[in-house]
Formats: sequence, C-alpha cells, structure tokens
Amino acid sequence: MLTRVLALTLVALLSLPTRAADAPKPLVITEADAGKTLDAKVGQVIDVVLVGDQPRTGWEAGALQGPVQRVGHQKGDRGAVASPDFAPKEGAADKAVGTYTFHYAAVAPGKVEMRFTYIFPGGPVPTARDASKRVKELRVTVNVIEGK
Repeated sequence: MLTRVLALTLVALLSLPTRAADAPKPLVITEADAGKTLDAKVGQVIDVVLVGDQPRTGWEAGALQGPVQRVGHQKGDRGAVASPDFAPKEGAADKAVGTYTFHYAAVAPGKVEMRFTYIFPGGPVPTARDASKRVKELRVTVNVIEGK
C-alpha cells in the first residue's frame, strides 16, 4: 500500500509542468502600471498584484477575451472572470484589507486591455449591485508578442 502511494506521488510530481531555464520571468502588474502598455511573450505568466486598503471593498477583474487568459479555476469563477488569490493584511480589523493577486498567461500574439475595479459592493452579486460604488479602476494594455 505504501509503495503504491509513493509511486503515485512520484508520477504526480513528474507530471507537473517544469519551467524551462529560458522561460521569461513573470510579468507583474501593479497600480503603478495604470494606463501603460506592457509587453509579454507568448507563454509568459502575468500576475496582477493589487493592494486593498479600505474596509468592505475588493478588487474585481473584468472579463477577458483574446491573447491573455486566466490561469486556474477558482470556486465561484464565471467564464473569463477571474477570482483572485487573497492574502489578508496581518492585524487588519477588516477582512477585505490585503493583497489581491490575479493570475493570467499570455497564450497568443495580440493586444488586450485588462481592467480591474476596486469596488464597494452594494449587493450580493455584481449584477445586483445598485448601490455599488467604484472606488478606483486600473486599466493596463498588454501586447503579447512571439519570442523566447
């Protein structure tokens, strides 16, 4: 039994994707990149790292189509809209204060505008948020190119 578990674990580890030594470093996008056009290479990981510093607010990603796609599937995701990884700020009284990280990959040549909204929600779902208030917005254009 233990041998079988070890064998299955080894197979799982060997089947994990490996990162080639020449793979580009992840492109990290922050609020400082607002309004910019940034280049990414096909196959490059794109992480959007945004700080939430206000109570009861949160970052939401706009839907994407084209050369950049979200990576992974989080519970509650709908279509191309990504749920972020969230790291709460240590010691914060409000659980919405912390760092939101959205994960994407550049999958084909082309250009796409990525949009993120920092919002104070007024309802349980985005379509029912009549009292929602947009606190701020981040828009960044990513130009995906072929290359190594």
